[in-house]
Amino acid sequence: MDVFVARQPIFDRQRQLYAYRLLYRSASCQSVTDRIDDPTAAVMVLANTLLAVGIENLVCGRKAFLKFDRSLLLGGLHSVLPPEILVVELLDSVEPDAEVLAACQEICAQGYTCALGEFVPHPRREPLVRLAKLIIVDVGATSRQDQEHLLRTYRSLGIALLAEKVETQAEFEWALGADTTTLKATSLRVRRPLWGGAYRPQD
Repeated sequence: MDVFVARQPIFDRQRQLYAYRLLYRSASCQSVTDRIDDPTAAVMVLANTLLAVGIENLVCGRKAFLKFDRSLLLGGLHSVLPPEILVVELLDSVEPDAEVLAACQEICAQGYTCALGEFVPHPRREPLVRLAKLIIVDVGATSRQDQEHLLRTYRSLGIALLAEKVETQAEFEWALGADTTTLKATSLRVRRPLWGGAYRPQD
């Protein structure tokens, strides 16, 4: 089966390219998705990235964000990419049980960065927050009041916020003024598909 590996840019506060989120879809799909409905999607992203495209060709020296569910985390899939490149983005569905926390501690000890995706404050996620360097907040689904609370709460802990789904100039300017560390501007829609299997870049 042909698959696409696509990359979505993540920008810093100076509007410079900071990283890419790696996205997956099969050739039969009509749009790129960053959802992982089962672990196979992330495995195919990595397999095609490494075997067909090459990680350096894909991220060009930038960091690569990839979503991990529980099975990928415990399976040690992160080790196929170096810690200076990979950011392990934990899905909201990952429960912080003893095995998960042990795996995250080991990942952090190896020098990888852990990020919490789809972040909404909840007591059950606090054990993971203590291990994370980034929390990713959907600015369209989170009120300004809640965003400001997140900034006050987690900035003092040395945890950076990444603003996700920044769709308007007003949201972008607010995020800059609010001092979020990095910005993921999905409004740009720069998702360049790269063929897996036989690498066939599109013009």
